[in-house]
Order: sequence, then C-alpha cells, then structure tokens
Amino acid sequence: MYPTSDVVVIGGGIIGSAAAFFIANDPDFDGKVTVIEKDNSYQSSSTTLSAASIRQQFSTPENIKISQYGIEFLRNLRENLALSDGSQSDVDLDIGLQEKGYLLLASTAGEGILRNNNKVQKELGAEISLLSPTQLGDRFPWMNCDDLSLGSLENKGEGWFDAYNLIR
Repeated sequence: MYPTSDVVVIGGGIIGSAAAFFIANDPDFDGKVTVIEKDNSYQSSSTTLSAASIRQQFSTPENIKISQYGIEFLRNLRENLALSDGSQSDVDLDIGLQEKGYLLLASTAGEGILRNNNKVQKELGAEISLLSPTQLGDRFPWMNCDDLSLGSLENKGEGWFDAYNLIR
C-alpha cells in the first residue's frame, strides 16, 4: 500500500513550508500534510540561495497586507513556532532579522508611480517616507542623485533575514 496524504505540497521552500505550516496548524484541519522537496537539505533550494528579504513597498493592498502580516510573524517567530503544547523547541530560532528598510528610487518618469504607491502604502499603515534628491543626498552622501526625482524609504518593517535558518 502506498502512503496517502490529505494535502501534498510540492516544493518545500519558504512558500511551500509556510503553506504546509498554516494548513497543519489550522484548528479545522484534521488531516495529514506531506511536503515533497527535491533537496531535503534545503542547502541549494531557491529559498536558501535567495536574498531573503521582506518589504511593504508594493502597489497593491493585498501584497502590502501580506508583507505586514509577514513582518509581524517574523518579529514574533518564537511564539508563532511554539510547539503545540506551548513549549519552545530547542531549534535555533534566530533568523537574524534586520529591519533596515528598502530604498526605491525613481527618475522623473517613475515619480508618479512612486507617489501613487506611497499613497496606497500609507493608507494601510506602512511607514514609508518619500525623499527628495536633496534629502537622498544628505542621507546617502555616497549616492549620485543627479538623475533622481524621488526616493521611497521604509522606516520599519522591511529588511532581510537568514532564510536557511528560518526554513530549518
């Protein structure tokens, strides 16, 4: 007899692992979840090899809200990944989360897009500042701002982390 499962997730990278985690932890789900990943070590998976990061500077409310949920999940990782009895695992949960922000830059052609995106982001509570070329030059003196029209910088909630440690 072949093994069976109620849900099979193909690909155990960050998205596949997250999907399996949330399905398995849904109180209304009473089945078995199986993750199929060709690299069981995850050392050469696309997640591990990527520049693991999180940002809120998107143009659609859905993506912004997903990232806002994601940053809170990462900030509270120890609680979110507690064992079912509420105890903590002995797994190292330090993913080295660095909330240093993302800087997006625009020329005159892209300034309107950056401003429109910023409006949507702020409506959803993202703390993103728009910076003039002068402000950009003051903050980043090494940057040539001659051909820039605007910059967009998140004040918190964006950054990078150790994806390999998270996926483990």
